[in-house]
Amino acid sequence: ALVPFLAMLPSPSSSLAFFLFDSTVTLTLFGYFDSRHFNIRRVFEHLFPLNGYSFLSSPLDFLLIAVIRILLYTASFQLRLAGKNSHVAWLNKPISIFCVACLAFSFLKCLIYSEQKELVECTGFWLLPVWNIICSAYFYWLWSTEFESCFATDDKKEVDDDSDEGSEEEEDQDDEIPLTKTQQVLILCRYAYGPWLAVVMTLSIAAAAVNVVMPHYTSSIMNGITALREAVDISQTVITLAVLTVVSMLLTGLRNGCFSYLTNIITSKMRKDLFHSIVHQEIAFFDTHKSGAIVSRLTTDVDTISWNISDFFDDSFKSILTLAGKMMVMCSLSWRLTLLNFISFPIITYITVLYGDFCDKLGDDQSEATANSHQVAEELISTMRTIRSFAAEKSSSQKFAASMDNALKVAKKEALAKAGLHFSYDFYYNCIYVIVLIYGARLVTAGTLEAATLVTFMMYQMQIGEHILELNREIPAFMGTLGKSRKFCKFLVRKPQISTDGAGEQPVKGELRLDGVSFTYPDRQSNQVLDDFTLHIRAGESIALVGPSGGGKSTIVALLERFYEPDEGQITLDGIPIAEYRHEYYHRKIALVSQEPVLYDCSVRENIGFGCNVSEEEIIAAAKTANAHNFVMGLEDGYETTCGEKGTQMSGGQKQRIAIARALVRNPSVLILDEATSALDNQSEQIVQEALQNCAANRTVIVIAHRLSTIEKADRIAVIEGGRIAQV
Repeated sequence: ALVPFLAMLPSPSSSLAFFLFDSTVTLTLFGYFDSRHFNIRRVFEHLFPLNGYSFLSSPLDFLLIAVIRILLYTASFQLRLAGKNSHVAWLNKPISIFCVACLAFSFLKCLIYSEQKELVECTGFWLLPVWNIICSAYFYWLWSTEFESCFATDDKKEVDDDSDEGSEEEEDQDDEIPLTKTQQVLILCRYAYGPWLAVVMTLSIAAAAVNVVMPHYTSSIMNGITALREAVDISQTVITLAVLTVVSMLLTGLRNGCFSYLTNIITSKMRKDLFHSIVHQEIAFFDTHKSGAIVSRLTTDVDTISWNISDFFDDSFKSILTLAGKMMVMCSLSWRLTLLNFISFPIITYITVLYGDFCDKLGDDQSEATANSHQVAEELISTMRTIRSFAAEKSSSQKFAASMDNALKVAKKEALAKAGLHFSYDFYYNCIYVIVLIYGARLVTAGTLEAATLVTFMMYQMQIGEHILELNREIPAFMGTLGKSRKFCKFLVRKPQISTDGAGEQPVKGELRLDGVSFTYPDRQSNQVLDDFTLHIRAGESIALVGPSGGGKSTIVALLERFYEPDEGQITLDGIPIAEYRHEYYHRKIALVSQEPVLYDCSVRENIGFGCNVSEEEIIAAAKTANAHNFVMGLEDGYETTCGEKGTQMSGGQKQRIAIARALVRNPSVLILDEATSALDNQSEQIVQEALQNCAANRTVIVIAHRLSTIEKADRIAVIEGGRIAQV
């Protein structure tokens, strides 16, 4: 009850109060150590042993541990005052080892003291180890909380030291939101819920309950055979065990089926949420994050994360329940032998946590390596025509093989670490098994334990090793998942830097004004594209923007489309800042036809109506205005003809006319044509030009082009050079 009170005290007052309280309670318990009632004389006898110190009977060790806790905290405090935060951060591992050793030591002392039967009945025998465990756990929490800033400073130094790893990583870090492991766990836990999880948990509880009692019947059969009992008695036990085995198999089968479906639910939900977050990011996000890497997050990373999350919750829950039940049974059989297992738990758990931290870092590396290989594959496959035209198949294969080799190097590190870990686990648990067996035989010889009870206990001992091993596999796997999920979580919680929360839906005439606009691309900060750019475009006017490449023409289009926000200045539509319009409404009123329009692998009808809810008549009307209706009707399936991936089934002129129809079906007030005919032959250009003439009526039209035929009918021509208006 006092611990929460101490936690509320200001630091270092709470720390000082805790250490004083720790020492006082430890000394007080000396008076109860070998007596049922407090005896002040025994305190001094244990504090100053005149007959010499004995590890087997003296409680002085616990006071020494309390003093070490005070010294460690004081040393850390002095180091922080001296500004040596890196030294404090280095102490984290030794102090965690010390606290783990305190836990194991407490169980060991209990076991040693239990050899003296008169001590078992004394209050101090139980309270001293328990108090040491509580204080060690609280000490580590207090130390970690107090000196957390030192860890952060040390981590920042490591990041600064590694800042030369590449500009691409720096760009990613600028976008990423710092997340703690706790925040990551909370994000991932959001997906482990729902009725199917409850079903899996219920089946796990039932299966665990059956598994807890099965070793008892197994040992009964073995003891019955050894004692040559009546066959009837053994047969009844065998039948019971057989029924329990069948029930266990049925429960396990049902649980695995539900678990598989639960994993698919989690995967689907994670993909939907991640895709929803990604498509709402600003365009600058996609300038600094490669598409192949993003697809890797959506596919490979989500598959790995969802499987590991569901596997962790399912297997860990089942193992913890079964382990807890079997440990209670084992404790009822022999609490002394059970203490031997408790001695080993803190040590093996600490080894698991260390390996888990390694898996966390390795998981991040694996995720990056996999994303890089996906990016290389996506880039090469999407440019197969270029590869074939330059006979670059061999070099492309070598490039992809190199990316896979990098991923394999990371996997090799994981395999070596896993091999060492499992060897350590097997060696450690085999040693514990032998020690328990030897100590159990000693208890049987001393008459403290029956041989039949030892057989039953050893049956449970063999099985708890499997459950602990399973838990120790799941913890590093989950830590590895945290590493792999870091980018997933950051993408998921990332807020777009350009807000789309506008609500305006005022009628639009089409008057545009750019006032004092300056802009630099986020990934090219040293190159300013627009510098105090001002341009007024009247409603219903047709204006052509011309000038040398790199002057800023396409950047103006990107700003009008709200792909980016200007660094300075303002853009208005009918006198209202474009950010105040509702996102969907604004992009219905301003439509873009680019130089290389993108068509999707769906029908012509779906491509024209992409992103908006329009009728069949509106689609056909837009196609006619764009001079696309006739050629579409000449296709085998008409408007149901599939355009192919990125429109590969259509010619350049056909793609442009479908793109124009897609823009017109929205009935925009402003139409932007970004070199819409520059890549076409003369015949196709003439057809598209006619379509553009048809759709320009009663609209504000912005034309970006180099050809005279494209701009000759514009009301005004603005020459843009060096990010400014050179002439109008």
